[in-house]
Amino acid sequence: MRFLLIISLLFVASCGNNPTTNAHTTFDYMLALEADEKKLLKKVVIATVNYSKRSPSYLRNRGYKTDKRVVGYLKENGFEVLSGNQFDTVWSRGIEVYGDYDDPYSAKFRRDRFESILADSLKVLKQEHGVDAVIFTDLMPRTVTFTSNTPHVTAWDGVKRRLQVRGDKRIPRSFSWAHPFHAVSVNITIFHADNRLVFSSVGGIEVIDNLDMRSGSPKVKRNKSILSDQDLLMEGVALAFHPFITMHDYPASR
Repeated sequence: MRFLLIISLLFVASCGNNPTTNAHTTFDYMLALEADEKKLLKKVVIATVNYSKRSPSYLRNRGYKTDKRVVGYLKENGFEVLSGNQFDTVWSRGIEVYGDYDDPYSAKFRRDRFESILADSLKVLKQEHGVDAVIFTDLMPRTVTFTSNTPHVTAWDGVKRRLQVRGDKRIPRSFSWAHPFHAVSVNITIFHADNRLVFSSVGGIEVIDNLDMRSGSPKVKRNKSILSDQDLLMEGVALAFHPFITMHDYPASR
């Protein structure tokens, strides 16, 4: 029993991944909104579709975790967030008019159709529900590599994360630190109700692969619980919204 406890503690220690920002990798955000105009954006709605191509399957069914945190963050900062399926209803009408724009089988994305649906949806959401802006929250896959020196870290989209190692076996010197690991970021894109792109940025969240050493031979494996660490998720969301919503400890001066 004591042996199992020791192993458990070793695993927890190796998986510790406290949120840490990185000034050298912050995303080059776009903000086209005056301060006075921003004050007029009071009621927003979270889009249930991506602004870009759909996320990979291993991220797609976890988007609700990001949206839940985004909604909380917006409310904490004084925004009213429209709840319910109003966006889905309006968006479906647009698809009926213009046709589907994202074919998962051919990987073809019809941007012209998407923009037509978006323009109509923004107009209807403003007229029928008083929405001032629509916010897209795309989960974006990233590929990262870790440093060979201890502790093994990687940095992307404003964050720095440690390697998560499963097991207590030592990583062999022959392991190639050029090996790619999967990570995830969140892309926040905001459209004004008058169909203007007013903000876009990206914040890194977490590495979603670990290095499994339990067999003694290093194997890169997918984490079972993706986007479950609320601290990492919150940090990524805050980075992605800055400076539309000011992140008080933002890692770089602009």
